[in-house]
Amino acid sequence: MSIVALYADVTCSSGPMVGQGLAYSGFAAVLWPSIPLVIPAKFTGLGYGVVTAIQNGGLALFPIMIASIYSDSNDHYIPNVEYFFVGLAILGTLVGFYLNYYDYKNDSIFNSPNKFKEVIEAKLASQDLSGRTLSADMGFTPHEERFRALSKEANER
Repeated sequence: MSIVALYADVTCSSGPMVGQGLAYSGFAAVLWPSIPLVIPAKFTGLGYGVVTAIQNGGLALFPIMIASIYSDSNDHYIPNVEYFFVGLAILGTLVGFYLNYYDYKNDSIFNSPNKFKEVIEAKLASQDLSGRTLSADMGFTPHEERFRALSKEANER
């Protein structure tokens, strides 16, 4: 949508750029909370680190690529730089469709708000917890242990 607006009014590109920024913010808002849903608890920190490294790599390389496209286009932003952004938008859309397919095939882990709680409760129900700590034997993080304790306290009231 922001690309169409950019072509409609070449003199003012701030509106479409704000639109692209909002789209990126929306993507980031759903990316980070999804990491613990698809990675085992003991590797959550590693998952966040890998995503951060990939994001920082993109933040370092994409401006260089865009500057190269811009200079190769005789210092004209339109159309080649926008073609690059359209290509990224198409790639993002394809990844989004794949994630929905993955979610469908894996018991709707992304689209179920209580899935995290259900997974924890299933782990608890299937284990004999006598004399064992969760973080040492089952891979629960301290945050998950605190969540379990708070849930137990709330249910006892």
